[in-house]
Amino acid sequence: MVIGVLERARCWQVIAFTLAMLGCQIDSKLGAGRASVVSGQSAGELDPAVVVIRDQLRGLCTGTLISPRVVLSAKHCVQEPLRSEPSDPGQFSVGFGTDVDELNAEISVTTIRTTPGMYDVIAGRIDGSLVGEDLSLLVLAEPAPVRSIPLRRSSVDERIRDRTPFWIAGFGERPGFDAGERFRTSTVISSSEGAVLFGPPAVCRGDSGGSLISSEREVVAVSSFSNNACGFGRNAYTAVFDFVDMIEEVVADADRCVPGSLERCDGIDNDCDGEVDEGCRAIGEDCQHDEECSSLQCVGQPSVCRQSCDPLSPRLGCPAGYYCDRVDSGVGQCARGSAGGRSYGVACADDVDCESLHCAPDREGITRCYDPCIPGRGSCLGGEVCSGSAGAESCVAAAQDMRAFGEPCDHSSMCASGRCFIELGSMYCTRDCVGDGACPSGYHCRTTDGEGQCVRGYRSGLGAPCVRSGDCVEGLLCISEGDVAWCAPPCEEGSGRADGAQTCPSDYICEDANGRQVCIPERLPLWGRCRDDNDCASRTCRSIGPVGDRRCTRSCRTTNPCDTGFVCLRDAGDGVAACVSTRHLNGQLEGGGCAVSARPAYGGWGILIVFGWLLLRRRRGGSS
Repeated sequence: MVIGVLERARCWQVIAFTLAMLGCQIDSKLGAGRASVVSGQSAGELDPAVVVIRDQLRGLCTGTLISPRVVLSAKHCVQEPLRSEPSDPGQFSVGFGTDVDELNAEISVTTIRTTPGMYDVIAGRIDGSLVGEDLSLLVLAEPAPVRSIPLRRSSVDERIRDRTPFWIAGFGERPGFDAGERFRTSTVISSSEGAVLFGPPAVCRGDSGGSLISSEREVVAVSSFSNNACGFGRNAYTAVFDFVDMIEEVVADADRCVPGSLERCDGIDNDCDGEVDEGCRAIGEDCQHDEECSSLQCVGQPSVCRQSCDPLSPRLGCPAGYYCDRVDSGVGQCARGSAGGRSYGVACADDVDCESLHCAPDREGITRCYDPCIPGRGSCLGGEVCSGSAGAESCVAAAQDMRAFGEPCDHSSMCASGRCFIELGSMYCTRDCVGDGACPSGYHCRTTDGEGQCVRGYRSGLGAPCVRSGDCVEGLLCISEGDVAWCAPPCEEGSGRADGAQTCPSDYICEDANGRQVCIPERLPLWGRCRDDNDCASRTCRSIGPVGDRRCTRSCRTTNPCDTGFVCLRDAGDGVAACVSTRHLNGQLEGGGCAVSARPAYGGWGILIVFGWLLLRRRRGGSS
């Protein structure tokens, strides 16, 4: 299903972007289309609560098990345009497993509930009750064979500001690859409008209904629509916290306990005795069958209860009091323990000694706290490479050997790919690409003279840093002022125009840039010269480089990479990592977008913005 231009007025009845619904498509193999997480990795058994929803008439979507008998998905997956009610539950089933052709179980659907109201798609425009309301709940005929994921009941505004990473999984194709296997990737949320959260490209058609999940393993939002083709533009998600009452009502009705019934290892009180999962075995205890374990995984010889997880994110996917212990390259299992206080590079004896939960030997055999990595993912920080024995690879200071993707280089002969990317003060190994989906998570495909190369940073949304306009999502320009650049849409004071120009969102003002009106942030973007945290949109002002040279920045790590034009560097003193402009590394001030020229150098612009913000607040009757 393709949805075209939505107009964005003063409310969310109309939105100004070209949007493509992440829906279904005919496929010769299934009789229905499939699409998957962009540039993801095979999820294997990491995300058993992420399920496939089969529609016998229209195709398939993704969903998430949020209670033993309830699956959360998108409204447009189960309700057609101009219909006031969802489709017949009998045409849907929910599959559990890692591949749509080799499911471990498939359960029929008995009841479906959606947010109220109709929606329509007319001449490429979404009207009605869908944007910000794209949620559905499917009740299963019997309890699911896997453990559910709980809801987050509060907003994530602070995590949006801090660019905290989330993860998402789905079934189907990546750009250029066939569909069917469950894949996962990490992403961030760059902005929000009401109940709609926006982020860089991470999902495609068919991933609709898949959940955005926090590091605490809580469902935050549901995949809804995108403003471009698979691997490009930005994605939109419907936040769940405004709909908790509706969701809990359906869950309570579906999962009512039955006195005298058999207690299952499913996270609820099945037999009404006031206890949950009594008799279920904890992680690490002996077992004979999956159903005996609270994790629903009984593996090994001798058999014990285990829970799979992602070793690159040790804090993710395990119960409280556990972390993800790396047992092989890319393979992890939950183990007892929590993060210690030792920082990067400090000697350690065990994973739990480290803030990173990864203790591994350095080149001299001394075990130290490092960040875990997998070669070729390009996730290490600036000046570091992924090195070490298989299963214990760590991000360490670069040595003079052949470099993998994303690792620093001086010339192309140092790179396994034969491509050393050079831009401003940053040099690292890259590879050719066609579309963002061909690049690892945390990178996007920049095309120059018809040739594409993977460059650091997700494709940037409103207010995010850029080097040239091709780094921004469609419809945004790269605006530069001195050594600061950000993505912004064209604008004009007043109502939107037919040519796509629009009024600026909150926290932005409409100003002239080389004869064209663009949106400028009221607070300083990344790398703006600042006095304190309140000057910065990121709320972080730090001294970087020369004494007194205070700049707006943000924290970063391997799972939360910096934006385009920035590199994540550790402070030599405290080991804390922050985003540093690559322009700062060699003093170059070149950019790739429209220069805001009718002003003095950046320092003057910074003063103008600060005073402009104060005046604007005064006109609005607010206060700082």
